[in-house]
Amino acid sequence: MPDRTCHPLRSFAAAVLDRRRSPALAATAGFLPAVVVHMIIGYTSFVHLAPVYLGIALTALALALARPYLCAGR
Repeated sequence: MPDRTCHPLRSFAAAVLDRRRSPALAATAGFLPAVVVHMIIGYTSFVHLAPVYLGIALTALALALARPYLCAGR
């Protein structure tokens, strides 16, 4: 029987489907580009970016509160 534990796509899929990392990866993929693009173009008005900052704060709070569940054994 072939050893499937070393297959790169399997490793990637396991990381993406891991319930501990998936929410943080999704949040990073959503919020980071918005902040970076605005920093690059110089449009850093706090009022304009307030929804993004609020989303980051709420996501961080949700991840912190969900940590016991997300890090519990399967």
